Amino acid sequence: MTGAALQSFIARSQSVIDSSPPADRPSTRVWLVDPLLETLGWNVHADSCTTDTTIDGTPLEYVLEIEGVPAFLVAVEPAAATLDQSRAVSLLETMTWSGIDRALYTNGHEFIWLADSTGTTGTGTSTDTDTDTDTDTDTVSVGVDHLVCDLASLADHAPSVDHFTRSTIGQQLDPSARSAVARQLALERRAVVDALVAELVSTTRSEGDRVDELEALTERFVEQLIVVFADDDSHVATASEDSAEISFQFTDSSATDEETVGTGSVAADAQASAGADSDTDRPAETTESETETVDTETELGIETETETTDGDGSYVVRFFNDRGSIGAIGHSSSRQALVQAAEYLFERGLSGVAVPWQPPDGERTVLNDEPIVADGSPMESPQQLSNGLYLETAGTADEHAARVESLTARAGLRAMLTEAWA
Repeated sequence: MTGAALQSFIARSQSVIDSSPPADRPSTRVWLVDPLLETLGWNVHADSCTTDTTIDGTPLEYVLEIEGVPAFLVAVEPAAATLDQSRAVSLLETMTWSGIDRALYTNGHEFIWLADSTGTTGTGTSTDTDTDTDTDTDTVSVGVDHLVCDLASLADHAPSVDHFTRSTIGQQLDPSARSAVARQLALERRAVVDALVAELVSTTRSEGDRVDELEALTERFVEQLIVVFADDDSHVATASEDSAEISFQFTDSSATDEETVGTGSVAADAQASAGADSDTDRPAETTESETETVDTETELGIETETETTDGDGSYVVRFFNDRGSIGAIGHSSSRQALVQAAEYLFERGLSGVAVPWQPPDGERTVLNDEPIVADGSPMESPQQLSNGLYLETAGTADEHAARVESLTARAGLRAMLTEAWA
């Protein structure tokens, strides 16, 4: 992609917006998004472009493929609408689940570019420290490199945008890699499940509730296949990794020329690299004129002393909701994997638990507001979590695994324990 091609796209798009801005999603795609993708080298009319589909329950306007492998996800809002935080989160979860490491969320004049150079998104936590009191800021916690900009500033970030061209992604994509299988299964998941269920029903001559049971088990089987083929140690957020934050900054029409101004929507260019500086695979450009909001912090696994490992490999926990995978944690110690899992779950449904709490199987108290069990005796190996509660971390790796599964079930999620747990 040349700078001239990008400048030409910007000029044409600005003319469309100034004269007659698209009123709905279809016209936004025709007048603004299709030309952008074509500028990036993608053919939106070819068989390699799937439109109006769903991956992991997330609606997508485009899934662009290279040699049959999904390579770039694009979600679109109408030009008149602002970008929505919940849909951005959904897009990030889909990247995590599918292993597809490039995505764009846009309304044709505001852009959130997401690039995961390790092949996965993270699930870390971060806090908003934006100091601009004149803007309302929503945040999305991610572990990917990201660029947030509007149409007027797009040319300033041409080197970063180049990471989303077909030629650049094609150079990095290996269609023979295991992760390519995960991407293909993620895109065709529904069709694969339906085909397998049909074959199983025919073979077993099942009816009624048995068909529903076969379908549920088949969905989990395909779900696990995707995780296994996408699996990589770099896919897991460990205690030593950082996470970055995307900041959606909304400005009014009175913003000065020194600000990056959007039309009532995303105005900040917040790109981050969690722990890297000049990796060529990452969107990593900044200018003096841009407003940047980047926060990082370590994962909330709390280590007060040097941990010893339980054995070879990492203890990995992958979490699932009804739609699919939503994230993972891991550590070389099963004890700290338990701690990280608890921290993760307290952000996703476990917060309402009453203490002292013990698993339904009758194990002694594992969560309390003091380092004691229900009868008042002390916990064997308590560790205080970031919310002030104490977690019992005593026991073997198998006991830690059972505790993780109980906590996950209490949060209304499912856990799959892999790597050293297996």
